[in-house]
Amino acid sequence: MGFEYTIRFVYESQDKLDKLLRQCEGFTDVEPMFGGYQYRSSENQGIMPDAEVRIQDAGVYFCDYGASGARVLRDLVAQLLAEYNEVTIAKLDWE
Repeated sequence: MGFEYTIRFVYESQDKLDKLLRQCEGFTDVEPMFGGYQYRSSENQGIMPDAEVRIQDAGVYFCDYGASGARVLRDLVAQLLAEYNEVTIAKLDWE
């Protein structure tokens, strides 16, 4: 677990969103079991990615595992705003 967010926006095409997620800085692969888009900096040689994104019905789930996760979040939000104009971010608090 890390810092978790929901990022809400309206998208019509999952294929188009898939392409956008793959263009974000640090994208490495899609985790096969849960379909999470994984991001890591070149300095991260560990098992855990720096961040992971999962597509949801009304946007995406974002988990920042640390290191360069905040940078991935900034890049992702900038690209989403450029493409979808209106984006809402909420930090998930499980307490």
